[in-house]
Amino acid sequence: MNKIQKIILIMAITAAGIYGSGYCAFKDSGWGARPAGMGGAFISVADDVNAILYNPAGIGQLSKPESSFMYSKLYTGLDEVKLGLNYFAYGHPTADGGAWGVSWANFNSNGLYREDTVTLNYAKSLDGMYELGNSEMFIGMNIKYLRNGYTLDERTKDDPVFKDGRFSNTIAVDLGFLANFDSESVGFSVKNINEPDIGLSETDRIPREYNLGLC
Repeated sequence: MNKIQKIILIMAITAAGIYGSGYCAFKDSGWGARPAGMGGAFISVADDVNAILYNPAGIGQLSKPESSFMYSKLYTGLDEVKLGLNYFAYGHPTADGGAWGVSWANFNSNGLYREDTVTLNYAKSLDGMYELGNSEMFIGMNIKYLRNGYTLDERTKDDPVFKDGRFSNTIAVDLGFLANFDSESVGFSVKNINEPDIGLSETDRIPREYNLGLC
């Protein structure tokens, strides 16, 4: 990797850190082509199975089973940079006006570090509970299993950071709300409500995240 490429990579990582408020672990990385293209607006649409990782309430809108697959190689063309995203999701509507879903999202870096997020989702329409007129409202919840791991080499195998192991795992909870009106929709989600600890030798909490989308 030459000097220019290194500078570009450092600038990209720095920009990502600023956008993500300085938190790097288990941040959304653009799962699904359509949600990534819509940015935060997808939170208020969330009408396909990709909603699981954006707004847990969204899959309550499914009328038939759906699945989604994705693989992406980041920063293609930069020598010695191998960052990959893998993603799978499946959603299935139920007879009671709800839907359940599962997903797996993976980020890996040069065989040195990886993150895995396994999510169990349930969402339900509020039509049977309230008189909503011409509007539709949905609520949803995620239970997420988060795991990260490091590949050690001669320089890191005796590092005290890894004295208790090179893997860490935890459970996180998300909640979501979605409302569709005649020509507008609004979505709101709260991720990592319990601010789970994913640290190894020290506490490293994943911050609570609030998202609002309007369409």
